[in-house]
Amino acid sequence: MKKREKCLCGSEKKYTKCCIKLENKFGEEEALKIALGEKEYSNFSKQLKICSHYDKKNCSDEIIKAHSIQNNKILKKISKNGYVCMPKVEIEENMCDINFREIGRKQATTFTGFCKVHDKIVFQPIEDKEYKGTAEQKFLFAYRAIALENYKKKKVLHMLRETFKLSPHALWKNIIFKDYVTGIELGNRDTNYYLKKFNKALLKQKYDIIETKEIIFDYEVKFACCGTSQIDRDLEGNIINNFYDLDIVKLFFLNIFPNDGKTVILISYLKEDTYYKEMLNKVMEFEDKKKKRFFNILIASSIENIAVNPEFWESFSKEEKESFYSIFNDFDNIRPILEGKNLFDTDIKYDFFK
Repeated sequence: MKKREKCLCGSEKKYTKCCIKLENKFGEEEALKIALGEKEYSNFSKQLKICSHYDKKNCSDEIIKAHSIQNNKILKKISKNGYVCMPKVEIEENMCDINFREIGRKQATTFTGFCKVHDKIVFQPIEDKEYKGTAEQKFLFAYRAIALENYKKKKVLHMLRETFKLSPHALWKNIIFKDYVTGIELGNRDTNYYLKKFNKALLKQKYDIIETKEIIFDYEVKFACCGTSQIDRDLEGNIINNFYDLDIVKLFFLNIFPNDGKTVILISYLKEDTYYKEMLNKVMEFEDKKKKRFFNILIASSIENIAVNPEFWESFSKEEKESFYSIFNDFDNIRPILEGKNLFDTDIKYDFFK
């Protein structure tokens, strides 16, 4: 890297006019471990507080811990004694892994991505009204999913920039760190693109910018999820998102939750992303068993924001949990992509829809 390039702290200044003046707090190896989440460092704030709504002028001063999955309607239903199981990052001996651990439902699935006013007003049609499958309700479930993903990208980018300030000379020439920052910046660019589209549609009440495939099962599942991700290959193995190019990634938005004795699956995408339409039209023609297999794989490969009934999770055998973790902990599912394999051909032992 050249010293005339922009500083990695996000200031938009050149490195020579910015963090080059700071001293290293850590050596290169230790600073990189902090940046990659392989070592904890608690001396700077990890909390990022923003409001994702377009109307910044009327934001309240209070940014709240908003639930990405409804607390009273959904989490209460799947919890046991006020607790649900969720994925938790665990660091041990410089290794990062994710396992399911119990968490109180009041804290579960929260993120500081909306102010108190907008969280209340915007999501009233799904918080205070029964789900009827209206275009507005489907839009709002997808809107919360993209707001969450945009928040997560911004939070990671914020953490990387704070880490860089701690040891700028150590990390300035580190290719692994630079590539990671570039990847997160691209992810932030992509989610910003989608969030702007959603906010514009929200302003004009144009809820039809998305298309949503709705699937209903006649029983209630014991988990719920809300998330945004991408599919790299379709059911036939054709590329939807090229792993190697720098184009805007085509995203989808997934919400699954129990509701009034049934299970609701909402998978949404922008109407301009026709690849998803073609693939999901085929999924809609599947028999129920094959549909459940598709979403079982999609959840494990793409969605981190999932809450599960503790007793239900413990009912999984060791083999079932290992089958789930083999996909879930394969971050971004790089191996199948590099090997040219179709993720949806993966053999699985677990079933969240049982």
